[in-house]
Amino acid sequence: IYFARNKKYRLAPESYSPFNSQATLWLPEAFPLMFLPLGITDRVTDILRGYIAPACLWGVGKTLAVASPTVYQIRNAHNLLRDFTQEADLYQYADTWSRLLLTLQGNTPAACYTSALQLLIQGGYLDARNLDVYSRFAKAAQAAGVPIPHAA
Repeated sequence: IYFARNKKYRLAPESYSPFNSQATLWLPEAFPLMFLPLGITDRVTDILRGYIAPACLWGVGKTLAVASPTVYQIRNAHNLLRDFTQEADLYQYADTWSRLLLTLQGNTPAACYTSALQLLIQGGYLDARNLDVYSRFAKAAQAAGVPIPHAA
């Protein structure tokens, strides 16, 4: 597959285009949105975060931008049935998650991410330990000098 070069797209509010961590650039003000939720498979956590982050950006008047690829990846061998099994929650809950996340509250990325975790925990999709670990993540980032405004 070859992608067009030098293209950039901005997502309109409430237009999801989940992304993952590969070749992704994060601006400092979005660092609170980098947290990967715990207690779900590696193949789901990255994409779920890709639903949470844009919803939080919309809440603070920002959005996600997508650009043409800047890297070429030679894929390693995959067991497609195992990948499918590990991604089952995405196929089952993505629509529910995307609609739920449109109701987020919070006037900062960190407050919004905390709200997202609370909603997903209340819905039974995530374990409650995510709130404590996210709070620790935000505090550690602040201690390291990473700008996490109004961290939990």
